[in-house]
Amino acid sequence: MIPCDGLVLAGGQSRRMGQAKADLRMPNGRTLLEQAWGTLNQVCQGTVWVSRPFGHLSSGPNDLVDQSPQPGPLPGIAQALAKSRHSLVAILAVDLPLIPVSLYLELYRQWERNKNCDIVYAHAGDGTEQPLAALWHKRTLPLIGELIAGPDNPRVQSVVARAESLQVDATSPSYLLNINTPQDWDSLRQVARQ
Repeated sequence: MIPCDGLVLAGGQSRRMGQAKADLRMPNGRTLLEQAWGTLNQVCQGTVWVSRPFGHLSSGPNDLVDQSPQPGPLPGIAQALAKSRHSLVAILAVDLPLIPVSLYLELYRQWERNKNCDIVYAHAGDGTEQPLAALWHKRTLPLIGELIAGPDNPRVQSVVARAESLQVDATSPSYLLNINTPQDWDSLRQVARQ
């Protein structure tokens, strides 16, 4: 296990999917939320939180509800980083159900070799980058705060570009399969059958 806390990002509006992605049931019977939480629970020595959208009625002690209606994952990430008693927080978006525990262990091994890195995240040989399957260091908190306070909608890629970031090979592009649409959901079910 890694000396870190974890955050499942489940605060999106799922507009392209047409229904709440966190509640979709995988072929193994688990919801996407249960899958992501289970992965991080195997990875993190500390607490695993679930980031919820602004206005969500908290359903548990580990829910972190966004404090503003600002879209995107950065407010939830900032909340987890501020609350964490560890220097690292393992981030996993709920719509990345194929991320294995072994990937986080490799992310941590790489961070151990490059402790000046603020974000260590997964990428695949096909060019896919996924900074929402990553380890984020508390050092990113001031930068995230600056971007959230700015006039533009803050983007995760803005933090990745400005922070000291390191990409780690995910070994399989299917690990980074992102479930945003019904077609993506169909692709996941095909991959799960293989």
